[in-house]
Amino acid sequence: MASAALCCTLLISCKRSGEYQETGDKALKVRITKLKNERSAPGILGFKARLIPTVDAGSNLKVQVQTSLLYHMDSCFYLRMGAQKKYPVLIQPVASGIKNSFDYLIEFEKPEDADDHDLLLVYRDKFFTSRNYSFKIEN
Repeated sequence: MASAALCCTLLISCKRSGEYQETGDKALKVRITKLKNERSAPGILGFKARLIPTVDAGSNLKVQVQTSLLYHMDSCFYLRMGAQKKYPVLIQPVASGIKNSFDYLIEFEKPEDADDHDLLLVYRDKFFTSRNYSFKIEN
């Protein structure tokens, strides 16, 4: 009963814009959704990220890589504002139940002068392509 109440609270408090940005290549697609949460602390930017490796790459993942995708993602995502990088204060893997898909909730402290500069959310892939994938974030 308590878990049902917690799920309802989470669903009510988090609202998504429904729009996402996607980029990728033959080995990996990266999808980012900016979360809108009116109840979150001021100055926090929240995102949902989904990594979708190709069928070939996803079906042959070693256990070590799967573990790294769950527990070693803290330095893979960052916000870039000019030359400055800001790493997340929270990155939480989400068990979506979708095979060969890796989902995350990510929160950043919003830089004080973010409204004056362009922000990029960058995913630096360490497991499939060793490439950077960038997304322009609207303020």
